[in-house]
Amino acid sequence: GEMLRKSQRINEAIPIYQRLIALEPDNTAHYNNLASFALAKQDIRLALNALEQGANRDRTGYLSLQTARIAFE
Repeated sequence: GEMLRKSQRINEAIPIYQRLIALEPDNTAHYNNLASFALAKQDIRLALNALEQGANRDRTGYLSLQTARIAFE
């Protein structure tokens, strides 16, 4: 994913992270990364959706904080 970001291939990274979420739904980093790519593409709805889904699995509360931050922006 990071290689795709550096080469500005954001559209290719989004489906990869969506697939990673399907394969490893408890890995909250995937939700955060998907949200990051969605924001880079200015797709706020996708970013919020990813963070909200991840927040349900995140015991640290980090993704809830990210969700709130994006919602207020």
